[in-house]
Amino acid sequence: MNPPAGIKLTTVLMMIAVLLHLVAASASPFPMLWSESHGLTRFTASAIGGALAGVLIALFEGLVLYLYWNGRRWSRWAVVLGCLLCFVSLRHFIVGPPVSHGRVLIIIYRIAVALGVMAYLCTDQARGWFNERLTEEWDQ
Repeated sequence: MNPPAGIKLTTVLMMIAVLLHLVAASASPFPMLWSESHGLTRFTASAIGGALAGVLIALFEGLVLYLYWNGRRWSRWAVVLGCLLCFVSLRHFIVGPPVSHGRVLIIIYRIAVALGVMAYLCTDQARGWFNERLTEEWDQ
């Protein structure tokens, strides 16, 4: 059974946020912070580790979005949790080092998408989709 238009739209918007997260991870400030006193090995290990962590997180988010698209009930709760965690990004505006304009746009986009997704998941259409998929799983 095909997902409703709202599930499709929210999945695409969240996938764009995942891709933007990958762009932000690849545009890491590590090269600008490096100096010879830190050592090349330490710099290389941290840069590769940061990039690898970003890719692994994006792959996990992609898997959750695929299962969300297919109506897995637990993935809906994972998406809600992810939306709530987006609001942690607001700390960049309150405390911490200044954030580049590109990251500010990504943070604002992610928060806007999170608000939209959470509002959509409260609708009867979304709840009906996941409840219907749950009853199909039990019937099999």
